[in-house]
Amino acid sequence: MTDKQKETDKYPNRWKPGESGNLKGRPKKRVFSEYAREHLTDEIAKELFDKMMSLVREGNTVALRELLDRTEGRPKQTFEHEGSIISDVNVRIIRDAAELAIDGSIREELPE
Repeated sequence: MTDKQKETDKYPNRWKPGESGNLKGRPKKRVFSEYAREHLTDEIAKELFDKMMSLVREGNTVALRELLDRTEGRPKQTFEHEGSIISDVNVRIIRDAAELAIDGSIREELPE
């Protein structure tokens, strides 16, 4: 009997090699939100909204952003990029790796 067989016999409920345990992962606990949902009344929600609106009216941009994010959802983040995504260094690394894979040697010495 091999060592692996001894270990699987010793712990029969363990996952076998190649099997996955919890596919969905550990469930996320949201203690604060669960508590808030249970205890948040319409009156408290109205008071919170009124306070947020008064901050927005005073010019508080953080309050405005939070209000919009919570009601409309956050906008997708986009960015613009000018120039080449692949630099000369990246091209050289890819070329050298390909040469190494093909013939086992790099033709040019890399600078130090």
